[in-house]
Amino acid sequence: MNYIRANARRHRQFRQTLQYDDETLSVDLPYHSKVRWLSQGQVLENVLSLQKQIVNFFEDRDISCNLSEQTFFRNAAFLCDVMSKQNQLSVSLQGETKSIYEMWQKIQAFRKKLT
Repeated sequence: MNYIRANARRHRQFRQTLQYDDETLSVDLPYHSKVRWLSQGQVLENVLSLQKQIVNFFEDRDISCNLSEQTFFRNAAFLCDVMSKQNQLSVSLQGETKSIYEMWQKIQAFRKKLT
């Protein structure tokens, strides 16, 4: 993601390849500095959904891409799932009407799910 967004020319070329692809719903990747820890799960989902296009973009430039490796992709998908669940937990803990006991129960349930 950072490789594509770091150079304006590469970013434009990548957006053009996405526009010509009929399977693609998203037309852009977020810039790395705009990624907050709460939205990392969503960013990973975007990257994984654009996996084929990103790999093709790198192959056209004769650059190796970790997303083409099966084990890396599987680990990234697992990380995406965990980050999405963590984001859901963080959102559920927000609010003025939440009690400490209710939040503690949600955190304990999340810990049990992780184990």
